[in-house]
Amino acid sequence: MDKSELLIVVGARLNSSRLPGKHLLPLSGRPMIQHLINRLKMVSVPNRIVVATTNDSYNKPLVDLASTLGVEVFAYEGDINDLVGRVHCVFSQSRPAYIAYICGDCPLVEPEFIDRAINAMKAAGKPFLSPVNNEGLIHEGINIYKSTGWQRLVDACKDNADREHVGLSLRHCNIPKSDYCSFKDQSIYYSVKHRISVDTLSDYQLMKTLYENWYKNHPQKSIVSLKWVIEQLKSDSDLRAINENVKQKSPFSSYQKLVIISECSREKGMGQLTRCLRVTRELQERHGLNVELWVLGTNINHPQLAQLNFTSFADEDSLLKALETQSGKAVLLDVFPSRLNSVEGWNQVLQKRQLNRSITFGLDQTSTWKDYLTKVYIPSFYCAETSSNLNFGWECYLIDTIRRAPVKNRLLIMTGSADTLKYGSWLPQWLDDNLPDFVNPFWLVGPYAQEPCLPVHTRLKWEVLHQPQDVNLLLSNAHWVLSVYGIGLFEALGADIPAIALPSMPIIAESEWNAFREADVTLCFEKNKTARCDLYSFLKHNEDFDSDRKAISAEMRKGVANICADMVSELNRLLHSPGQ
Repeated sequence: MDKSELLIVVGARLNSSRLPGKHLLPLSGRPMIQHLINRLKMVSVPNRIVVATTNDSYNKPLVDLASTLGVEVFAYEGDINDLVGRVHCVFSQSRPAYIAYICGDCPLVEPEFIDRAINAMKAAGKPFLSPVNNEGLIHEGINIYKSTGWQRLVDACKDNADREHVGLSLRHCNIPKSDYCSFKDQSIYYSVKHRISVDTLSDYQLMKTLYENWYKNHPQKSIVSLKWVIEQLKSDSDLRAINENVKQKSPFSSYQKLVIISECSREKGMGQLTRCLRVTRELQERHGLNVELWVLGTNINHPQLAQLNFTSFADEDSLLKALETQSGKAVLLDVFPSRLNSVEGWNQVLQKRQLNRSITFGLDQTSTWKDYLTKVYIPSFYCAETSSNLNFGWECYLIDTIRRAPVKNRLLIMTGSADTLKYGSWLPQWLDDNLPDFVNPFWLVGPYAQEPCLPVHTRLKWEVLHQPQDVNLLLSNAHWVLSVYGIGLFEALGADIPAIALPSMPIIAESEWNAFREADVTLCFEKNKTARCDLYSFLKHNEDFDSDRKAISAEMRKGVANICADMVSELNRLLHSPGQ
């Protein structure tokens, strides 16, 4: 057989809207696309493999890598969204008997499936593989055509959507059933239906987990068995849960774009950025929105930012200039007006957006601007203001879902990313003097906080944790949490962890602190003569708070989903209302 009997074209660009650079993300030490190419090299039907991308500087690292992997690379000069045109250029160079288009974000493509499908099509002499018989198959990212079938697909393209998605143009064709190869794959490949493509951070986390687990017990030269993956997915609900909420983008949908603006610095901490990352993920994965994240600050370090459309701004003026150009996009603001320098500039930009009927949402402290904003979501049970566009309550908290695996007697102490109230200067000594002997204190030092002043001669066995990468794991392992009133405390409450709250005045109003005390879901710490007795009793017996805490924690865990669903609903309503 001729070497070009089968042309395998891998479509790949690094400009993904939901997971930029995904093809180069590592899986067990090697880029994702390298694993895919290694799998495709195992296809038995004589073939030629070509990676098809676009000719621009952003995708040059992909071109360079593919060249080192022993496959051809084609960099398309035309429209970056014209995927069909890109693939057809490669096809036209050799006119093979068959063409297989492979999505570059599918690192579990089964080589043997391609062989089975090609052989079935050859035996039947049909130009198309039957989509009916392949419904329910776990295989993703594989489109196979006889050369005549591919040409019919290209000729049928009528609009941009047809050019952007391989195979979509066939909806215009009245293709008789006799032109389809009726192909039934092995039963195991129908036994579970789950996403195995990588288009979001959750998809990537699932794939990382699968690859790491495989290579713990298999040689590095092996490829991850899709049959093994299927058995893992069937038996492990936690594994399936990693990306089960990801929504596949539809080629027929016009996906909305949203700019999220947050801030981060030594003085401000990481709390706002962290919750904006949760919102970004929910909007991208469950609702399919294209999200850009803008952060006011410098030297920003967070591991998730590399996988997002992220831009940092060193100063407010440059950010405001950029914001003025976004009148056609919805915006979500999570900044503290009281900490900004160019308040008047912000007011002017928001007023302009309001006059232009632009959609602008706000979080938390942006309630100051409520008159300019479409809706404000306050992640708190408490709000002193009243307005029809203000939303607050236990169901509005923006926290992660954390599964508890407590280590006995471990007390996790969190005083904030910057320890603005300087608890680290005196609290360690007080705790060493007053905590029961059975407690093991773990002091978390945030990225902008000073080292805590531990006693010279300690009674307890202290451990200091500096900027840990996985705070959720620390929360999961905590028997109790002692936290300043803020995001960390409410994450503990949302995880149903017995918590002790440190006051945050003057950062928060005393009225809010008093309202929290009345909610009676934690022990509220106050440095007075009864503090030691109260603390000892709580650590020994915290059942008094159990029922209230469990009820509100269940509500809090719905917060991210609630707020994002409401924003999307509001976007859809406003975008389809007259005048928009």
